Amino acid sequence: MLKGRVETRKKMIDTEQVNINRAIYNQNIQLLKVIKGDDFDIIKNEVKAQIESLPIEDLIIKERQKELSEFNAMFWNNIQYNIPMLSSVSELLDRVFNQDDHELSFRLKVKKLQYAKVKKDNKTAEAEIEKIVNDVSKLNHNIAAVANQAKLIEMAHKGHCWYELSFKDMLIATDILAPLMKYKFKNQKKALSL
Repeated sequence: MLKGRVETRKKMIDTEQVNINRAIYNQNIQLLKVIKGDDFDIIKNEVKAQIESLPIEDLIIKERQKELSEFNAMFWNNIQYNIPMLSSVSELLDRVFNQDDHELSFRLKVKKLQYAKVKKDNKTAEAEIEKIVNDVSKLNHNIAAVANQAKLIEMAHKGHCWYELSFKDMLIATDILAPLMKYKFKNQKKALSL
């Protein structure tokens, strides 16, 4: 975890840069607090998979094994009452190795959008949609995997479609688009012409 300082007009504030796995986990916890039905079950299963993905050979994970053992079948069957307990292990998600930060970053943006839509926070939803559309617009269409999803990518370029997608459809689109984020063009400096 990276620590730093942010200067405001009045004072210095300590900041923490949270690992992207932890940020997604924390956003999932927020979603669990506000969604219901099948969407709740989808996020519950995702949170469960996140906890199960913790590297059991990691020394810090081993030290917290007793606490982690509480996340058993009974815990998950009664998750609606146990949501606050999930936060107690969020820092352990820092121990999970990131294979592709671009993919995870895209997934986090979509999670934030889902939360904003449920909370009817249009300002945040618009900001997240802008970030998502920006990511999609940077995809390299010369890559076969990207070209194969041209129709979905064309739709995803349209900000309004993200408002219209249901929770499940947004997850489906994310599962297709997020792995493609490794094919984004890097920010290129314009060549200086003489």
